[in-house]
Amino acid sequence: FDILVRGGTTVWKLGVTVRVPVDPSQGESCDPPTNRFDLGLSDLQQAVLAAYCEPLTKGRMEPATHKEVAAALNYHPNTVREILYEIWALMFAHEVPMPDVSDKRVAVAEAARVHGLLWNQT
Repeated sequence: FDILVRGGTTVWKLGVTVRVPVDPSQGESCDPPTNRFDLGLSDLQQAVLAAYCEPLTKGRMEPATHKEVAAALNYHPNTVREILYEIWALMFAHEVPMPDVSDKRVAVAEAARVHGLLWNQT
């Protein structure tokens, strides 16, 4: 629904969206992110992102290294590094909030985790 706010010379229209309550037993978070980001990642970009994030799902404190991802996907470390930088650039272009850290592995993996980007890709 919309709310109209009348100012001195202007009327502002505020759009309000109500979120449907989520049942925690369905396996989803009780508070899903308000903004959903669709980066349009290719299959290879999705695989690389998943490989960097995989250690985080197992309780490790930081994402996989370039060498670990390269070995898992059978690519050269420079190739997966470049793909990671492409993903970072897409996130930046789509204004996905990311931590302000120099390590792009950490920034991309944390943004993917926080915003559910691995699980929202089609």
